Amino acid sequence: MDGNRVSFSFFFDHVKLSHRQRWYFLAGMAFIILVNWPRAVDLFPTGVLFLVAAGVAFFFSWGYQRIEKSSAPLDVRNHWLKRIATGQTLLDLLLITAAIHITGGPASPVPLMYLICMGTISTYFPPRKLISLNLVAILLYAGLMHSYAIDLIFPAETIFPSALIVTKALIDDLQLFYFCAMILNGALIAAHSQKVQMDWQAVDCQNSYLDRLHGLTKLGLEHMDLSELHKTLATEIKQVFGADMIYITNWDMEIGQVRDSTRPLKEYRFASLASSKYEMSMTRAVWWAGKPLVAEDVFCSPYLSYKSAQEYPAKSLLGLPIYGLPDRRFLGALLVGYNTRHTFSPAEITRAWQVADVAALLISRTRLYTETQRRASLLEQMAEQVSRLTSDLQQTTLLPAIVESARNLLKAERAALHMYEEPNQKMRCEYSVGLSTKYLEHMATHFDVSPEGLVLHDQSYVLIPDVHRDSRTSPIQGLIAQEKFRAYAVFALTAPDGSIGALSLYWDHPHAISSEEVSVGCLFAQRAGTLVHNVRLYEQISIASLTDVLTSLPNRRYIDQRLAEERQRSDRYGHPYALLMLDLDGFKAINDCFGHPIGDSVLQQVAESLQRVLRSTDVLTRYGGDEFAVILPETKLEEATIVAEKLKTALALTKLHLPHNTQRYVSACMGVAMYPLDANSSEDLIRVADERLYDAKRKGSGVVVNGI
Repeated sequence: MDGNRVSFSFFFDHVKLSHRQRWYFLAGMAFIILVNWPRAVDLFPTGVLFLVAAGVAFFFSWGYQRIEKSSAPLDVRNHWLKRIATGQTLLDLLLITAAIHITGGPASPVPLMYLICMGTISTYFPPRKLISLNLVAILLYAGLMHSYAIDLIFPAETIFPSALIVTKALIDDLQLFYFCAMILNGALIAAHSQKVQMDWQAVDCQNSYLDRLHGLTKLGLEHMDLSELHKTLATEIKQVFGADMIYITNWDMEIGQVRDSTRPLKEYRFASLASSKYEMSMTRAVWWAGKPLVAEDVFCSPYLSYKSAQEYPAKSLLGLPIYGLPDRRFLGALLVGYNTRHTFSPAEITRAWQVADVAALLISRTRLYTETQRRASLLEQMAEQVSRLTSDLQQTTLLPAIVESARNLLKAERAALHMYEEPNQKMRCEYSVGLSTKYLEHMATHFDVSPEGLVLHDQSYVLIPDVHRDSRTSPIQGLIAQEKFRAYAVFALTAPDGSIGALSLYWDHPHAISSEEVSVGCLFAQRAGTLVHNVRLYEQISIASLTDVLTSLPNRRYIDQRLAEERQRSDRYGHPYALLMLDLDGFKAINDCFGHPIGDSVLQQVAESLQRVLRSTDVLTRYGGDEFAVILPETKLEEATIVAEKLKTALALTKLHLPHNTQRYVSACMGVAMYPLDANSSEDLIRVADERLYDAKRKGSGVVVNGI
């Protein structure tokens, strides 16, 4: 309810009540005259008086109805209502004076109506106006009595019963009584009116305050942006208290000081006025106290340092804590300031506390909405990043993708991914962005005292909003000074069997990472750790599926993949390559004589001998049984024939270690095929090389067939 509307309704209700009482007053006078009808000397003045009184009543009733139904502003209606009520009261006093005259003058009981009239209007006129109206009534009565005394006019015959003897002494006593009663009544109604007016103003003020509080809540609910909400709250709260300035500060629990979150306006500043962590400010004092604090003079207050007091343009401040809901986390303070020295009453402090609670509710709601929206956005981005990472099944490309995804997700300038090598208990950097080699080497060597080491044990994350203010970075302050980053966050990469590494993010400026960023960062690191774990398993399985268990050489399946790769490379660059098929001579006899375990040992010894002769780019594989295949990239036929001869020589020089100190040498037949000279596909190349191998075996032991 609006304050003006409250005033109008309250005043109008009392005016209508007084107007109704005037009808009772007329009815009472009519009853007195009718009872004394036989003694009334002249009824004509009485009739005229009643007609005039009734006309006045009807006229003002019509006037009040017009005001009530008017569409004019409340201030205008209130003004005219008070003026009309004052005019009606003056007319009432004149009518009462006329009634005194026609009902006996000095001996009439009607002067008591002065008291009744003043009593009926005492609830809606201020004390000064009531006293003025009461003086008017006294002057009217005194003037009437004085007119009788000087025989200027003569009263009508008294309507008192005939048994009552009216003497001059009685008239004098009645006049004195009426004068005293009117004076006493004036004093009483003035005191009563003052109390009523004070109560009225208190109710009006309370209703106005509740109305503004309701408006504050309604406006606050319309804002979903925290910065805009702060500005709206500051503007509305300033009007509620009539303050010169309003501050709404944001407290950062991580760094223990006020943090700028909104840009300052011309009239209000919504930031901290204490830049140092250890400098006393009103917000920090309110945080410690947990209750409203008053600084009637900011320069003589224990709640502000002198530097903070100088930055405040206010002379007096009231600080109230703002606690978030539902966790009762300290969000900041509401500061009410006045340019001149101001004494805060208990009522003001109570109301300010209520406003702070409403502001806390609105800020908490907006923060929760903002955090929910941001968390949903981060989760959506994370889902996209993880989906993109899931398609990558190679560790060499997955790890850089994880680092870049995390850096983009949390808007970090630098990042690094460290993997823990359990056998040698070392932390090794797999990929980094924006960090020097010296720093990475130091972190790998001293990871046990670094934040990366902490997440390997009992912590899922470590946050360092400002490296210059955190003791955990003391051992590496020199390196940090060279790297020039200011904020630091480490998330554990977790797998089903525990932590396998750490994902580190760096910001070039102090950065208080939000709760939603922490949640998303932990979730992303957990998913990334699972991906790395799965890719490692995949690579192990892939390697196992492409490796011969006995000799640890690539198997038949790997030959097909590698030949396809070499064919594509040859087609692109025009370089030929060779495939050499090799079959051991007399290997069946070794198995039959010494058994298969010894035969397996012979295959291992042969594989080692062949591997020593080949280049690092050549690929030696076990094709099956006692057959081997050698892929020679970028090799011509003459070069391939030379390699075959070297392999034959290496086998001839290999002394096999057999049971019972038996020594034996082994030889092999070989078939050589060239791409694209002998075949246009991998299948045809294998077929040609295999045919030449069997052609060599038909010719004898240790024969090489190359198709020439």
